[in-house]
Amino acid sequence: MEIELQFSPLASYQRRILESQCRYTITEASTKVGKTYSHIVWLLNKAVTEGELGRNYWWVAPVSSQAEIAFDRMERYLGVLINRRLVKTNKSKLYVQLWNGARIWFKSADKPDSLYGEDVYAAVFDEFTRAKETAWFALRSTITKTRAMVKFIGNKTNPNHWGSKLVEDVEKGKMVDWEYHKITAWDAVDEGILSREEIEAAKRELPDDVFAALYEVKWIELNGNPFWRHIDLNKVVRPVSYDPRLPVYLSFDYNIRNSCLVAQRTADGERRYLEEYYMLGGDGEDLEALVRELALKYRNNIIYITGDASGNARSAFTSGSGGGRALIEMYFQKYGAEWVYFDYYPTSNPEHVNSRLICNALTKFFGDNISIDPSCVTLISDIKRMKTTIEGGLDKSDMNKEDYGHMGDTFRYDLMNFDMEVFASLGYAA
Repeated sequence: MEIELQFSPLASYQRRILESQCRYTITEASTKVGKTYSHIVWLLNKAVTEGELGRNYWWVAPVSSQAEIAFDRMERYLGVLINRRLVKTNKSKLYVQLWNGARIWFKSADKPDSLYGEDVYAAVFDEFTRAKETAWFALRSTITKTRAMVKFIGNKTNPNHWGSKLVEDVEKGKMVDWEYHKITAWDAVDEGILSREEIEAAKRELPDDVFAALYEVKWIELNGNPFWRHIDLNKVVRPVSYDPRLPVYLSFDYNIRNSCLVAQRTADGERRYLEEYYMLGGDGEDLEALVRELALKYRNNIIYITGDASGNARSAFTSGSGGGRALIEMYFQKYGAEWVYFDYYPTSNPEHVNSRLICNALTKFFGDNISIDPSCVTLISDIKRMKTTIEGGLDKSDMNKEDYGHMGDTFRYDLMNFDMEVFASLGYAA
């Protein structure tokens, strides 16, 4: 039986990686340069040309949702053969079974213990620089008998990540039968895959370290890797006046301290941060007391509410057993604030790494149109102190975790939720 599969032509840098005779290739690449597509083609070709009943081929990604993306793409590529019943797919277990009996599995590295057991005849480790090192240990054990080839693909991440250290060893020639490859966005521009104008726009819009990592495959750590990259406190901290004619924007964070940031937005685009409420838990200073004060103070304004999405659940730290969002709504009604709207309240929070990208893109865009009143002392302190870990979360190693970042979080929620349309207008997907 003769079966012909047609794929788009590969770029020269893609061919160099796929045609390598080394057992392992390790590729650091810009976003959107075709690394996923080319490696799906490679893994499928391995399963087609060398596969047989009982042979397994793996695509490993940091989490199941990423593995599912690759599965969906392969399923689309094989649509004609699926219709002809030459290929079977199992969406729940994430595998593709070919006509020769071989199976291509799409695995999550989130639970490395689940990767032990099977013999694997070829594998791709996708986004390895964002995955757990123990997943690599498990994958290595599955290819011991078969001596299978493995291809690693990922972005540039913090040099302290195990994947970055492995890259360094391969690049320096310390690893036998390994080969290092690097693909920048500019390489993809030269091949006609990406638009030069689009990459130059991304360079203008993104924080320097984010652009360097995602597009130029370089790690830059500036000033201790702060969370907030584009706020000059010397320029934006200044007295702010309340305007009774404008809506009030409230952003809440629920923790040991219930916190709220009060802001207004002017017609000419200024973001004014008027005051902060950084209150202790306990009788007399709980969430109800906080909302009561806000309701009485701003009852004549239109009020828009946002905050930590965990406030939708009962696990949020509030008095009583209700979620923070529901309690806020109840308390505003109780204390007579009539024009309160929750249109901007999120159902989930983005990961810190995505939050950081969104917030820094917005603060870079707004520039000096951000004004923070000097009375917001905790927010100002958080902006100075908030730093980012290797994984993209908040670095709290030298901080009291109960007294750090909570006003900064209210600032994040304010930007991400109230100004998401602005962010999208900058050319990003919402």
